[in-house]
Amino acid sequence: MSPQASQSDSPESLQQEEKTLFARAVAYFKNNNWRSTQIEDQPILQIPFQGENGEWMCYAQVSEELGQFRFYSVAPMRIPEQQRLTVAEFITRINYGMGMGNFELDFSDGELRYRTSTEVEDGDLPDTIMARLVYVNVLAMDEYLPTIMSISYGQVSPLEAIKNLVEKTNPQEEEEKEGRSPSKNKMG
Repeated sequence: MSPQASQSDSPESLQQEEKTLFARAVAYFKNNNWRSTQIEDQPILQIPFQGENGEWMCYAQVSEELGQFRFYSVAPMRIPEQQRLTVAEFITRINYGMGMGNFELDFSDGELRYRTSTEVEDGDLPDTIMARLVYVNVLAMDEYLPTIMSISYGQVSPLEAIKNLVEKTNPQEEEEKEGRSPSKNKMG
């Protein structure tokens, strides 16, 4: 683009562009130092993410007409065809308790992703809400990715995986099952 202002660079058009939901998304990721690339003139940003348990692509997708912002974490591997029903059982079970967002599985190609989304009016999506949608998303993928991989490669069943997750997050419950007295906070 040339340094001279074009008709689309008028103050009115720039002000209107800044109000779009997509412009808000672009600004959020730029201001928070997340590398992103717009996909072929579509209102979609591709964003690489490195978690503790893997690396994957994220996508921020906007529908201005519907006033929707969607954020996806796409698992770095495809679910093998013979394990898709098993993984579907697992994600159905964990989705039931999810407070925000959910896992989705494409049975045709094995793509697994986590989605968080919201609807807004007039492109008004505060950074605090966008941050919550993004971080809940990437943290969920990072937390469940090792378990999903174990199920995908037949190392554990969905029920065993859930039992292992519960034991990992509730060590006190496991101590009680083993007959040990868990440490408890006592009020004086």
